[in-house]
Amino acid sequence: MSDAVNTTVPVDAPAVVDDPCAAAVAGDFDRPMHIAAIFIIMGTSFLGTMLPIVGKRFVRSQVGSSAITLLKLFGAGVILATSLVHMFTPANETLTNACLPPAFSKSYKSFAAVFAIAGIFATHLLQLYAGQMIRKQQESASMPLPAPATIVVHKQVDAGAPLPVEASSSSSSNGGSDAGEQGMVTHHEGHTHGGVMLHSREKQLVVFLLELGIASHSVIIGVTLGNATDEFRTLLVALCFHQFFEGLALSAIVMEAEFKRWTMAVGMVVFYTLTTPMGIALGIALRESFNANATHTLLATGILDAVSAGILLYDGLVNVVYPHFADKSFERSSGVWQAAQLVAMYVGCGIMSLIGYWA
Repeated sequence: MSDAVNTTVPVDAPAVVDDPCAAAVAGDFDRPMHIAAIFIIMGTSFLGTMLPIVGKRFVRSQVGSSAITLLKLFGAGVILATSLVHMFTPANETLTNACLPPAFSKSYKSFAAVFAIAGIFATHLLQLYAGQMIRKQQESASMPLPAPATIVVHKQVDAGAPLPVEASSSSSSNGGSDAGEQGMVTHHEGHTHGGVMLHSREKQLVVFLLELGIASHSVIIGVTLGNATDEFRTLLVALCFHQFFEGLALSAIVMEAEFKRWTMAVGMVVFYTLTTPMGIALGIALRESFNANATHTLLATGILDAVSAGILLYDGLVNVVYPHFADKSFERSSGVWQAAQLVAMYVGCGIMSLIGYWA
């Protein structure tokens, strides 16, 4: 009688199914190329941010000024597309991922919109109260001198004669211009946009908010590239264009902020240049243990992307697009120049939206 072991698998044995939410480490991972990507992305980011700065320094004619205006509006379109195409849409997909608890993935489908609104309101509150503080400091720093002494000319007053005449060392024929001058701000301190005075320090706050929104997203896409395998080369090319045009956008708006210290503007350029490379390095270092489908990873990336989308959307529309097109200089410009400015913004938005197909 044979002693052979029966190796037949029972019919009702459960089939082994791979966990779709487990860490995905499969694919061809080219470590040297990933390391090279750190410097490639760094170079394209730096090139994008430096082009407007160098151009403004060496081109000071009216043509150069017009080119900077077009770059700023091109950048505004890039920022709007970045907020909706590159941040909000991925955030919505992430926060409805099946690997999240049912409260996120099934019960409520609008968490991305909620966090985007939170980013909008947080940006609005910060700008509102910071702007009030800036204006109060500006007013206290430019307090008007005491009014000149009033001289009363006494005359003999007969019945029905006019009352005593008050004279001042400054003529009243200027139509109250003195009172108006007390509240004026010099051109380099602020500009009026649609009836709203934006001081230089308020413009600088706008740039800081933009940098905050862009930086968080840059780290996330850097980590994604650092972990990429088969899709690495396509993603690298797309991110090169992404960082270049985003750098153009940020740099053009930095120049509008009129930083008195060039070191501040350069520091912001350097910070932007380094954020995505830092994310790539982090992605390479954590590749073996990184799980893009883990609950904490999905929540962190989804919430950060959604909040950043709200920040950029508010900043782009309220602080860049509306003030520019509400300004009297745009209204007084020729139809051709108005159309050129609008086209620049639409082209920036279109190019960045197209890049979203790959990145």
